[in-house]
Amino acid sequence: MNAKGLGRGLEALIPKQPASEPEPTTTAPDTEIDVDKIVPNPNQPRTSFDEEKLKELVDSVRIHGILQPVLVRALDNGTYELVAGERRLRAAKDAGLKTIPAVIRDLTERQSLEMAIIENAQREDINIIDSAKAYKRLAEEFNMSQDMIASQIGKSRPSVANTMRLLKLPDEVIGYLASGELTEGRARPLLRLEKKEDMIRLARHIVKFKSTAREAEKMVKNVLENKEETPEKPKEVLLDPDTKRFVEDLAKRFGTKISVVRGGKKGGKVVLDYYDEEDLNRLLELLGGGND
Repeated sequence: MNAKGLGRGLEALIPKQPASEPEPTTTAPDTEIDVDKIVPNPNQPRTSFDEEKLKELVDSVRIHGILQPVLVRALDNGTYELVAGERRLRAAKDAGLKTIPAVIRDLTERQSLEMAIIENAQREDINIIDSAKAYKRLAEEFNMSQDMIASQIGKSRPSVANTMRLLKLPDEVIGYLASGELTEGRARPLLRLEKKEDMIRLARHIVKFKSTAREAEKMVKNVLENKEETPEKPKEVLLDPDTKRFVEDLAKRFGTKISVVRGGKKGGKVVLDYYDEEDLNRLLELLGGGND
């Protein structure tokens, strides 16, 4: 199938009237369909949904209803197969709606699959692994090059290539990416390693200790140079009860985690965690006593 023009996405299937010409009601592009008559797309490329965001959508639907129709294709048995809009359909059902506005288009199974993959790949909130799998399907099932995929979804070719490469990681590491425990920037350095066991070991370390992308790169470099494989976690000092209570009081005062760790045979350091630039400035003001 010639993929040219697919980047128009749903707009290619839901034509809009010019703003100066009101759309006649007799040719309205959507109709109300019983939600129970819409069946899921068996080839849905998206496998995970943010439950919290879905709940927010349900709350909105209860108040405002469904503002954008879903896209479906008619099946021979009187039901409709969902092409795009799974979150809206789920929200409508959870909100107790009996019908949902829908656009019905005469699509082949192949066209339906193609539209579903591209529509999902264009979403900003899709997780990186679902994106990678969508790109792979476009490449394998529709014979699209990385340049073509990039053009259709509005990404650069290197971005598409780097995302697809993540599927070369071991399944356990892919699982960390899909769940959000591991980010793309922290996982990509692992692809330089030859052994899957090294990838898994470092990935576990990165997830457990919340290592940064730069730390991940350093760990990979150490493995490649046959140096220390993973940096040791600083050993926290065993505090006496009075000192421990004092540190806990400090943590409450500063509103962050405070650790006392060893830094040598006798010395060490007190570490205050911060979460972003604003939090760092807050801690610095507290440490400075509010002075300039």
